[in-house]
Amino acid sequence: MRGILYGVFLDDGTTTARFPVNPIGELSIEHPTENEHMNVLNIGEIAIGRSPMLRIVTWESFFPMRTGDTYTINETDFKTPEWWVDWIKSIQAKAPKEPARLIIDRRDITGTLIFSDNFQVLVEEFTTTEKGGEVGDIYYQIKLSEWKPHEAKTVELQLPERTIAAAPVQTAAPQVVQAVVEPQRDKPITQLAVGDKVKVSGKTAYTTKGDEPLIKNANDLTAQIMRWDKEYTDRAKPITVKSADGKTSNASKEQLTAAGGYGGRSSGGGAGRGALGGGRL
Repeated sequence: MRGILYGVFLDDGTTTARFPVNPIGELSIEHPTENEHMNVLNIGEIAIGRSPMLRIVTWESFFPMRTGDTYTINETDFKTPEWWVDWIKSIQAKAPKEPARLIIDRRDITGTLIFSDNFQVLVEEFTTTEKGGEVGDIYYQIKLSEWKPHEAKTVELQLPERTIAAAPVQTAAPQVVQAVVEPQRDKPITQLAVGDKVKVSGKTAYTTKGDEPLIKNANDLTAQIMRWDKEYTDRAKPITVKSADGKTSNASKEQLTAAGGYGGRSSGGGAGRGALGGGRL
């Protein structure tokens, strides 16, 4: 085996294999971050540092069909291009439960290790190409992304038992409703209305105009007010009364005084008034 200065290895947990030909041209390892940039008044653009993102590794090379060429590294453990393609595809199929491990070794001419990269990866992209005139060789492009364990931890909590008392049922206090009964007010004796019992004095007439006297002297005549033509205030006898014998006549308010014991109404109020209408004297 020739002197080794640079080596790229992949380990799937069972097999560790070294790529037979080192990357052609370059091997790129990206170290991105999630830094946030913003503009601040009177300061300008600033950067807010965040946690590093996953590393990305890319390179191009090929799997040779035969050994013996100067660029072929592992002649004693040579594997065919078909084996390499099938093996990398199997690593892809096992992700993400079984990530692979990438190892990049860098040594000086004496074999002393300079530095190395060693971390778990997932195969993000794997592209193969066959070129005319190079029968059996398979060129490839590969992209690997760093993998970090992120399994959630399960924690069992032992909570103390506790008895939850039933909340007391709140009932509304009974409301005491006080009925206020207003005493019935007696109508002043000086205020008469239709339906009131009255005593009539003096002469009454057939009409409200006061002509054609019906009773020449009606002193102490007990009657009931049947009608009061309020709109005829200019008439001499605008109040119609009805005596106990059923006769009606008209009188003025000066002829009437409140009385009791006849008809359907007393000085405290009663019936008959609503049906006949009228006003107050």
